[in-house]
Amino acid sequence: HAWAVDQVAAMMTGAESWSGWTYRIGAPEPVHLRLIGWAPLLVAAPLSKLMGAGAAMWVSIFLGFILTARVTSALLERVTGVAPLVAAAASMVYVFSPFALGVLANGQLAKMQLWCLPLLLLATERWRETPGWRRGAEVMGAATVMGFTSPSIGLVAPVALGVWLAVR
Repeated sequence: HAWAVDQVAAMMTGAESWSGWTYRIGAPEPVHLRLIGWAPLLVAAPLSKLMGAGAAMWVSIFLGFILTARVTSALLERVTGVAPLVAAAASMVYVFSPFALGVLANGQLAKMQLWCLPLLLLATERWRETPGWRRGAEVMGAATVMGFTSPSIGLVAPVALGVWLAVR
C-alpha cells in the first residue's frame, strides 16, 4: 500500500494522470489502477512528501484507529447513554478486534478502515432521530465514503443497516 500512497501523491502533483492509467507498473503496457482505501490514501499522499510513503501510510493507519475509536465511542454513547469513558473503553473491543489485528498483520489498508461502519450507523441514528435532508445527506456521505474507502466493509452495510433499523 505504500506504493498506492506514492501513486496517489504523484496523481495529486500532476506527475500521474487521475484517469487511473499508469506505466509505473506493468511496463511496457499501461495498467489501469482500481485503487481503494481512498480516505487513508488522501491523508497519506500529501504526508508522503514530508516523511516518505511508508511512514505516511503508518500515520494514516494510526489515525484510522483513532477515528474508529472516536466514532464507535460516539455511537455507543448515543445509543446506550453510557458515560463517555465507558463508551471509549467499550470501543476498544472493536478497534483492537481479531479482525482489525488480522488485517493489520496482512497490511490490508482498506479493510482496516473500521470507522466506516460505525460512521454510517451513527449518521443513520441521527437521521432516524431528526429526519431531514441534511441528515439524509450525512447518511449518503457516509455511505459514499465507505464505498470508496472500504468496499468490503460496505458489503455488510445493507445487512447491518437493516438489522440496526429493525432493532432500534
